[in-house]
Amino acid sequence: MDNEKFRAASKAAENWLGVLSLLAQNCAKPQLLDENYRILERLQDSYYAHLDVLREAKEPLAAASDSPVEWGSTARYVWSSAHEAAANVLCLALEWLFWPLADIDDPEQQRKAARKLIEDAVALKMTGEQVAKLQERIRRERAKLLRGATEPHGNGAQPPETKSKMSLDAQALAVFIEHSDWSKVQIAKHLRCNPKSLAPGRCPKLASAIAAYKAKPKMPRGTKDADGNFEAWDDE
Repeated sequence: MDNEKFRAASKAAENWLGVLSLLAQNCAKPQLLDENYRILERLQDSYYAHLDVLREAKEPLAAASDSPVEWGSTARYVWSSAHEAAANVLCLALEWLFWPLADIDDPEQQRKAARKLIEDAVALKMTGEQVAKLQERIRRERAKLLRGATEPHGNGAQPPETKSKMSLDAQALAVFIEHSDWSKVQIAKHLRCNPKSLAPGRCPKLASAIAAYKAKPKMPRGTKDADGNFEAWDDE
């Protein structure tokens, strides 16, 4: 397990709970519809960025958990750790409120559907005490896993340090360098993020690289005669 990636994913999961609680409180306010969906878009990006790490840590987290986590008014959902609970509550939010809009092309119909869907966010509502308890459990699980990961090995040596998590901009740039013929949609699919997350404002390095690539002048073509002279011309 990459300690730094896990730490980042764990802190993200802790944050998801607070954001979802706030979203549920604001779902009944029509004037906040656009802001609520901007929040959901950012949550989706964060979810895809950290999902693989949390899945990899599922069994160690279950072992570190105080007890299973029950969620829902009738305890319909039971998860093995607070981390798994946070990830699955966010997944439910995206399934109920956000992903259905991807099948609607007409902007007006999409907005109409969004106004209806956001009403279901009330099902995500948690009390401040519930959120605080889950966040505290996440912190305890994180501490247990990281403490166990840094205990000396049998020979007394510490495990090697891991590199810090690359930003999305840096990851996207690395993919573009390797696949300069790919579109942003293809890069986003490879990185499992929303294409809008690769906008110039969020990924300036990627935007600069794409602009430079498109502006790169083409080499002229031409012919060489029997005397070795070249005649070149530019493509129209």
